[in-house]
Amino acid sequence: MVDDYLKALYQEISITAPHIVDKQISTIYLGGGTPNVLSPEQLTGIVDFLGQHFDTSQVMELNIELNPYPTEEIYNLIQYFNTHFKKRPRLRFSFGIQTFDNQILQDVGRPVTFAGLTDFIRGLREIKQENMVFNFDFIAFGKFGETRKGEAQLWDPGKIDFFDRFAKSQFADSFSLYTLELFPGSTWKSKTPDQAISGTYYGSDDDIFTEFAYLKDIILDAGYQRYESSNFSKPGVSSIHNRVYRTMQNYIGFGPSASSFMKVDGLDSFDSLGKLDTATKAVRWTNTSNLVEYFKGNYIDPSKTSFMTQKDILIESFFLGLRTDTGVTNLEKYIPLLVPNHKELIESYKDEGLLYDVDDRLLLTDQGMDVSNTIITDLLNEI
Repeated sequence: MVDDYLKALYQEISITAPHIVDKQISTIYLGGGTPNVLSPEQLTGIVDFLGQHFDTSQVMELNIELNPYPTEEIYNLIQYFNTHFKKRPRLRFSFGIQTFDNQILQDVGRPVTFAGLTDFIRGLREIKQENMVFNFDFIAFGKFGETRKGEAQLWDPGKIDFFDRFAKSQFADSFSLYTLELFPGSTWKSKTPDQAISGTYYGSDDDIFTEFAYLKDIILDAGYQRYESSNFSKPGVSSIHNRVYRTMQNYIGFGPSASSFMKVDGLDSFDSLGKLDTATKAVRWTNTSNLVEYFKGNYIDPSKTSFMTQKDILIESFFLGLRTDTGVTNLEKYIPLLVPNHKELIESYKDEGLLYDVDDRLLLTDQGMDVSNTIITDLLNEI
């Protein structure tokens, strides 16, 4: 299966590359579970193969997304990557910790416990190098227990204390903190057969947000800066790849379920997307998740392809930009998309401490980022 996957992946890269106008790449991201399945040699081989079809000489950041197990294999992969790509300015490793709650780890099928995760983190200290950036992913599940006095309690004091000390040590260069979202068709199972798939698997949406806010405050108090709604970093080490996405720069994804976004002037007769009309200024597409189709060379899922007009691009750049620490610049160009009373709404949100401006930039405060979806929905006339 792995050989078939690599053969199809290399073929997709070879077929797609001639249709990309600008071959220079600024970031590379290996994720979606692939790094935990392939060997270090196979992973570095993918990056090297990209270099045969694109200009990777100016890559500023090479990202690898990993589950924190098996421990020794992950350590070996990190060291192998550092040896193979020692001239790269930044190797960013993102570890999917998710939670320190043993019950949740068991429920989601993770073969690791809190004790194993703490050992894994301590072991990372022995192998980290100056050119490495370590990011740690957590999810707020909204699961609360009770103290002996019957008071609500997140995790337990020992685990919270470890998280607090871990954050304050600033060994982590950055954190990603997400809220649990469950959708129809999700592989996550309900507690009982008649329970709907929703945000109430462990607790209510309020419980999930309470946990998010609690962990977020620990991270901020430890000196990290919030550069996106769900991302926090020490100064100078925020994800370059994330900023490419948030600022709507071109990016290409290869492999099953990979996503891409390209402005049409960056494409050269890419027949796989069909004939583009003059109103289309950019295309966002997602590859098929069906391995059989992917191995046949049917890479793109037509049902997940969006042909974007200039208006679509403006709408997306507004809500993507407002979710970052750079905010939205030149608000005037967005006025046709905003509700008629947008000025009054903006002033109201400023008074509430949710928005502020610097020169020509409109930005969300930390509190505003927590309710960014509501603010953006209120301001945009169409979304």
